Amino acid sequence: MGREFDAPGTHRLTVAYERDGVRAAEASAAVYVWQKHEPILVVDVDHTVANTRTRDLLSLSGTEQSQPLPDAPEVLRELARSFHVVYLTGRPRELIPKTREWLQRCGFPAGPLLTWDMDRHPWSQADFKRERIHDLQDHFDAVRIGIGDRGYDRKAYSKRKLFTIMLDDDSPKRVNNVVYLPDWSAIRELFARNPQLFSPKLRRDEPVSLPIR
Repeated sequence: MGREFDAPGTHRLTVAYERDGVRAAEASAAVYVWQKHEPILVVDVDHTVANTRTRDLLSLSGTEQSQPLPDAPEVLRELARSFHVVYLTGRPRELIPKTREWLQRCGFPAGPLLTWDMDRHPWSQADFKRERIHDLQDHFDAVRIGIGDRGYDRKAYSKRKLFTIMLDDDSPKRVNNVVYLPDWSAIRELFARNPQLFSPKLRRDEPVSLPIR
Protein backbone atom coordinates (compact mmCIF):
# COMPACT_ATOMS: atom_id res chain seq x y z
CA MET A 1 0.00 0.00 0.00
CA GLY A 2 2.83 2.41 0.89
CA ARG A 3 4.20 2.85 -2.65
CA GLU A 4 0.77 3.86 -3.97
CA PHE A 5 0.88 7.10 -1.97
CA ASP A 6 4.41 8.22 -2.79
CA ALA A 7 3.23 10.50 -5.61
CA PRO A 8 2.07 14.00 -4.54
CA GLY A 9 -1.65 14.55 -4.87
CA THR A 10 -4.91 13.33 -3.39
CA HIS A 11 -5.41 9.58 -3.20
CA ARG A 12 -8.32 7.44 -2.09
CA LEU A 13 -7.86 4.72 0.51
CA THR A 14 -10.61 2.13 0.89
CA VAL A 15 -10.67 -0.50 3.62
CA ALA A 16 -13.18 -3.35 3.35
CA TYR A 17 -14.13 -6.08 5.81
CA GLU A 18 -15.33 -9.39 4.46
CA ARG A 19 -17.02 -12.17 6.37
CA ASP A 20 -17.61 -15.57 4.79
CA GLY A 21 -16.65 -14.14 1.42
CA VAL A 22 -19.20 -11.34 1.64
CA ARG A 23 -18.22 -7.68 2.01
CA ALA A 24 -19.78 -6.73 5.35
CA ALA A 25 -18.41 -3.22 5.78
CA GLU A 26 -16.37 -0.63 3.93
CA ALA A 27 -14.82 2.73 4.73
CA SER A 28 -12.83 5.14 2.60
CA ALA A 29 -10.80 8.28 3.19
CA ALA A 30 -8.80 10.81 1.22
CA VAL A 31 -5.02 10.67 1.64
CA TYR A 32 -3.22 13.96 0.94
CA VAL A 33 0.43 13.68 -0.12
CA TRP A 34 2.17 17.05 -0.13
CA GLN A 35 5.75 18.18 -0.63
CA LYS A 36 7.43 19.30 2.58
CA HIS A 37 8.16 22.81 1.29
CA GLU A 38 4.73 23.66 -0.18
CA PRO A 39 2.79 26.46 1.59
CA ILE A 40 -0.13 25.57 3.85
CA LEU A 41 -3.03 27.76 4.95
CA VAL A 42 -4.95 26.83 8.13
CA VAL A 43 -8.58 27.92 8.39
CA ASP A 44 -11.26 27.57 11.06
CA VAL A 45 -14.79 26.44 10.16
CA ASP A 46 -17.50 27.80 12.50
CA HIS A 47 -18.17 31.52 11.93
CA THR A 48 -15.06 31.70 9.76
CA VAL A 49 -16.30 29.91 6.66
CA ALA A 50 -19.70 28.80 8.00
CA ASN A 51 -22.52 30.89 9.45
CA THR A 52 -23.10 27.97 11.78
CA ARG A 53 -26.56 26.95 12.95
CA THR A 54 -25.55 25.09 16.10
CA ARG A 55 -28.87 23.36 16.78
CA ASP A 56 -28.99 21.98 13.24
CA LEU A 57 -25.31 21.02 13.35
CA LEU A 58 -25.76 18.96 16.52
CA SER A 59 -28.97 17.22 15.41
CA LEU A 60 -28.61 13.49 14.93
CA SER A 61 -30.34 13.42 11.55
CA GLY A 62 -30.27 15.32 8.30
CA THR A 63 -27.58 17.38 6.63
CA GLU A 64 -26.12 20.61 7.89
CA GLN A 65 -28.09 23.60 6.64
CA SER A 66 -25.67 26.36 7.70
CA GLN A 67 -24.86 28.87 4.98
CA PRO A 68 -21.28 29.67 3.98
CA LEU A 69 -20.12 33.19 4.75
CA PRO A 70 -20.35 35.39 1.64
CA ASP A 71 -17.45 34.86 -0.77
CA ALA A 72 -15.77 32.27 1.50
CA PRO A 73 -15.96 29.31 -0.94
CA GLU A 74 -14.82 31.40 -3.91
CA VAL A 75 -11.91 33.07 -2.09
CA LEU A 76 -10.67 29.80 -0.59
CA ARG A 77 -10.82 28.14 -4.02
CA GLU A 78 -8.67 30.98 -5.36
CA LEU A 79 -6.20 30.62 -2.48
CA ALA A 80 -6.11 26.84 -2.97
CA ARG A 81 -4.32 27.44 -6.28
CA SER A 82 -1.33 28.61 -4.23
CA PHE A 83 -1.82 26.95 -0.83
CA HIS A 84 -2.82 23.59 0.54
CA VAL A 85 -5.86 24.24 2.74
CA VAL A 86 -6.22 22.57 6.15
CA TYR A 87 -9.53 22.93 8.01
CA LEU A 88 -8.84 23.08 11.77
CA THR A 89 -12.03 23.10 13.80
CA GLY A 90 -13.21 22.70 17.37
CA ARG A 91 -16.00 20.43 16.16
CA PRO A 92 -15.83 16.91 17.63
CA ARG A 93 -14.75 13.99 15.46
CA GLU A 94 -18.33 12.67 15.41
CA LEU A 95 -19.19 15.57 13.08
CA ILE A 96 -16.53 14.75 10.49
CA PRO A 97 -18.96 13.16 7.96
CA LYS A 98 -21.50 15.99 8.25
CA THR A 99 -18.77 18.67 8.02
CA ARG A 100 -17.05 17.06 5.03
CA GLU A 101 -20.35 16.76 3.19
CA TRP A 102 -21.15 20.43 3.89
CA LEU A 103 -17.75 21.67 2.73
CA GLN A 104 -18.03 19.69 -0.50
CA ARG A 105 -21.65 20.68 -1.15
CA CYS A 106 -20.88 24.38 -0.64
CA GLY A 107 -17.96 24.31 -3.06
CA PHE A 108 -15.01 24.66 -0.68
CA PRO A 109 -11.64 23.28 -1.81
CA ALA A 110 -10.73 19.80 -0.65
CA GLY A 111 -8.33 19.49 2.26
CA PRO A 112 -7.71 17.64 5.51
CA LEU A 113 -10.28 18.22 8.26
CA LEU A 114 -8.72 18.21 11.73
CA THR A 115 -11.24 17.96 14.57
CA TRP A 116 -11.15 18.14 18.36
CA ASP A 117 -10.88 14.76 20.09
CA MET A 118 -11.31 15.50 23.80
CA ASP A 119 -10.09 12.01 24.69
CA ARG A 120 -6.64 12.80 23.24
CA HIS A 121 -6.32 16.57 22.89
CA PRO A 122 -6.14 19.40 25.45
CA TRP A 123 -9.50 20.66 26.70
CA SER A 124 -8.67 24.23 25.73
CA GLN A 125 -9.47 25.07 22.10
CA ALA A 126 -6.45 27.36 21.92
CA ASP A 127 -4.16 24.59 23.19
CA PHE A 128 -5.77 21.96 20.96
CA LYS A 129 -5.32 24.11 17.85
CA ARG A 130 -1.79 25.11 18.83
CA GLU A 131 -0.90 21.43 19.26
CA ARG A 132 -2.33 20.42 15.87
CA ILE A 133 -0.50 23.27 14.12
CA HIS A 134 2.69 22.19 15.88
CA ASP A 135 2.13 18.66 14.51
CA LEU A 136 1.76 20.09 10.99
CA GLN A 137 4.92 22.16 11.39
CA ASP A 138 6.83 19.04 12.44
CA HIS A 139 6.15 17.61 8.97
CA PHE A 140 5.91 20.68 6.72
CA ASP A 141 8.18 23.70 6.43
CA ALA A 142 5.69 26.31 5.24
CA VAL A 143 2.65 26.30 7.55
CA ARG A 144 2.48 30.08 7.43
CA ILE A 145 -1.07 31.54 7.51
CA GLY A 146 -4.06 31.09 9.82
CA ILE A 147 -7.59 32.47 9.31
CA GLY A 148 -10.12 32.45 12.17
CA ASP A 149 -12.60 34.53 14.12
CA ARG A 150 -12.21 33.80 17.85
CA GLY A 151 -9.68 34.60 20.51
CA TYR A 152 -8.55 30.97 20.74
CA ASP A 153 -7.80 30.99 17.00
CA ARG A 154 -5.71 34.12 17.43
CA LYS A 155 -3.83 32.66 20.41
CA ALA A 156 -3.10 29.35 18.66
CA TYR A 157 -1.95 30.98 15.42
CA SER A 158 0.19 33.54 17.22
CA LYS A 159 1.83 30.94 19.45
CA ARG A 160 2.86 28.96 16.35
CA LYS A 161 4.04 32.17 14.62
CA LEU A 162 1.50 32.11 11.78
CA PHE A 163 0.59 35.23 9.84
CA THR A 164 -2.81 35.70 11.50
CA ILE A 165 -6.00 36.95 9.84
CA MET A 166 -9.12 37.39 11.96
CA LEU A 167 -12.63 38.06 10.73
CA ASP A 168 -13.97 41.06 12.63
CA ASP A 169 -16.84 43.47 11.98
CA ASP A 170 -14.65 46.55 12.33
CA SER A 171 -12.73 48.26 9.56
CA PRO A 172 -9.42 46.70 8.45
CA LYS A 173 -6.68 47.14 11.04
CA ARG A 174 -3.55 45.49 12.36
CA VAL A 175 -2.92 45.10 16.09
CA ASN A 176 0.01 43.16 17.59
CA ASN A 177 0.77 41.50 14.24
CA VAL A 178 -2.85 40.35 13.82
CA VAL A 179 -4.76 41.54 10.74
CA TYR A 180 -8.48 42.14 11.36
CA LEU A 181 -10.75 42.19 8.30
CA PRO A 182 -14.54 42.49 8.03
CA ASP A 183 -15.27 39.79 5.44
CA TRP A 184 -13.89 37.41 2.82
CA SER A 185 -13.90 40.00 0.07
CA ALA A 186 -11.43 41.98 2.19
CA ILE A 187 -9.33 38.83 2.59
CA ARG A 188 -9.27 38.49 -1.20
CA GLU A 189 -8.13 42.12 -1.49
CA LEU A 190 -5.44 41.62 1.17
CA PHE A 191 -3.84 38.84 -0.87
CA ALA A 192 -4.21 40.78 -4.11
CA ARG A 193 -2.41 43.80 -2.62
CA ASN A 194 0.36 41.78 -0.97
CA PRO A 195 2.07 39.17 -3.17
CA GLN A 196 4.57 38.53 -0.35
CA LEU A 197 1.81 36.60 1.44
CA PHE A 198 2.35 33.78 -1.06
CA SER A 199 5.98 33.31 -0.04
CA PRO A 200 6.82 30.09 1.85
CA LYS A 201 9.17 32.27 3.94
CA LEU A 202 6.39 34.61 5.07
CA ARG A 203 6.94 35.99 8.58
CA ARG A 204 4.25 36.66 11.17
CA ASP A 205 5.30 40.33 11.29
CA GLU A 206 5.49 40.77 7.50
CA PRO A 207 4.57 44.37 6.52
CA VAL A 208 1.34 44.49 4.50
CA SER A 209 -0.92 46.99 2.81
CA LEU A 210 -4.42 46.74 4.25
CA PRO A 211 -7.60 46.86 2.12
CA ILE A 212 -9.38 50.21 2.02
CA ARG A 213 -12.96 50.16 3.30
